[in-house]
Amino acid sequence: MGASSMTKDLDRLGRCASGASSAEYALILGLLMIAIIGGGTALGTAVNFQLDNVSQVLTP
Repeated sequence: MGASSMTKDLDRLGRCASGASSAEYALILGLLMIAIIGGGTALGTAVNFQLDNVSQVLTP
């Protein structure tokens, strides 16, 4: 009973035009998340490098 209902829902989603656009939005969101995580990682590395430099200058 549940499997055939899910199959019908997936079939209807495949034929629905709004289903295609929501898949596109999900892809765009995924790409944006990858870019944000990559940018945050790069920023964190740069900040860590600068703080290490400051720490070395302040350490006697």
